[in-house]
Amino acid sequence: MTADPLRQLIVEIVREVVAEQPRPDEMMTVAAAAEFAKVTPGTIRKLVHDGKLEEIRVSAGSRLRISRADLERHLRTRASRNHNRRPDTSDEAIDAIAASIK
Repeated sequence: MTADPLRQLIVEIVREVVAEQPRPDEMMTVAAAAEFAKVTPGTIRKLVHDGKLEEIRVSAGSRLRISRADLERHLRTRASRNHNRRPDTSDEAIDAIAASIK
């Protein structure tokens, strides 16, 4: 009968781990979204204003929330664009890098 306590422990641990995982439909405050994306809250608000992130208003339209899934999609798109960008290999860029190292 030692399997019962072990099984209960495993079920408990799995439930805790699952509860900690973000849900794709999670709504985040501006501050939480900024912390997640490693930007300022002002940057999040600008992305909403520019139409790059969807705004979700709660509490009679007074509080702004950001969809975690939408924010992750934006970050992936931005990372993909940055990854495909070719580095500046001009002589000026190389000289500037060399000067900053000295």
